[in-house]
Amino acid sequence: MKLFIKTMLVVVILAVGGLFILKKPDGTPWLKVDDFTSSTSPLEKVTEQIKSSWSEVEKSTSELVQVKPVAMKSAVYRWKGSDGKWHMSDIPPADDTPVEIVYIEPNGNVIDLSSNDSQATSDNKASHSAATIPLPMTTSPQQAKKLIEDAKNIQALLDKRAEKLQAAVE
Repeated sequence: MKLFIKTMLVVVILAVGGLFILKKPDGTPWLKVDDFTSSTSPLEKVTEQIKSSWSEVEKSTSELVQVKPVAMKSAVYRWKGSDGKWHMSDIPPADDTPVEIVYIEPNGNVIDLSSNDSQATSDNKASHSAATIPLPMTTSPQQAKKLIEDAKNIQALLDKRAEKLQAAVE
């Protein structure tokens, strides 16, 4: 028991002594002898530290939160036509067709699908260009078919492997 108490006292002394040696991120030690011998009261020191910490927080947050110009998002109307195809335009349809408003980031990547689908807009709105939703794709739409076929082939291989494993178990 005496050994335990002595060990704990050594640990506490090292911990308190370490605060005189270890440094804060700004390079000053956590504790100084002046903290115990200065003429200012501990309350004044604490308020000074809080004020300086608060000013540092204000400075760092003002650097993080800078006012940046925000680009206006474009509103695009999306609706399903009577022929079952989806149509998109910057002008809503004239009839009472239910529409969905999609907001597009102007600086985002936009894939133009109008060359693949000549009926991208309805016949009465053919003069208006069709807007597309930006897709976060790393492959082109032409490569998407090949990727889907590859995925189906991999699934077929996995199914065959599962059948072989099941047959081996039985």
